[in-house]
Amino acid sequence: LGQLSEHLQPDITQFSSELLPALFQFLEQALSTRGRDRTSITKTFYALETFCEHLGTQLLPYLPGLMEKLFIMLTGDFNIHYKELAISCIGAVANAVEENLLPFFSKIVESLKAYIMLPYQQEMVVLQGQAIDTLGILARTIGSSNFQPI
Repeated sequence: LGQLSEHLQPDITQFSSELLPALFQFLEQALSTRGRDRTSITKTFYALETFCEHLGTQLLPYLPGLMEKLFIMLTGDFNIHYKELAISCIGAVANAVEENLLPFFSKIVESLKAYIMLPYQQEMVVLQGQAIDTLGILARTIGSSNFQPI
């Protein structure tokens, strides 16, 4: 599904009402198993990111539910890899919905800041890099007037 999402744009977006609920169901399974199937969740996030990034405002009806799941992964007892995937997905969502992400902006920034400000630990380097990258995407997509106050 990830490769179809990547290579069949924009035609595949017409199936968002069928595909997004399926992807969310896979995400729910990942939440319930607390990350025991790394390969499956990595593929699910690849599909979710590539699909969402091209949806634009078509993603808006699904945005609250998606963000809720991503925040659970960011703040819950999940391994570092899952948190990296959630942060990356937030970047893809920001690319899609741009300023429409503002209702979630402060919570996103607080989550990212928590990871960026951690003292150096080798196992956290990729997570911190992803957090900085996503912060840059947010700066670009939500507009300087919204980003500047932070």
